[in-house]
Amino acid sequence: MVGSRVARKVARTVARTVARTVASVSVLVLVASSAGSNTASALTAELAKKCREMMVKAHPPQVAGSSNGSAQQERSYFQTCVARAGKMDGEAGPTEGRSGK
Repeated sequence: MVGSRVARKVARTVARTVARTVASVSVLVLVASSAGSNTASALTAELAKKCREMMVKAHPPQVAGSSNGSAQQERSYFQTCVARAGKMDGEAGPTEGRSGK
């Protein structure tokens, strides 16, 4: 009886160890495969600064209190710039709704 209890305990311990090892290897494989495919879409400080500068050129700051807000256009331009890795077609985009003052 004592031998069978020990054998069952050892079998459970081995099963848990194998399950943990398989789970760990699966996670590592998933992380490694996803890390390789997302390297081009990583947002870096340099890319963010470049896209912000391009966004400011495309949508210059408005005079305080102006009723022609274009915050959504600015966000959209920035997001597009990041998605294209900073390679926008033109230096300056549309300035619709901007007073230029």
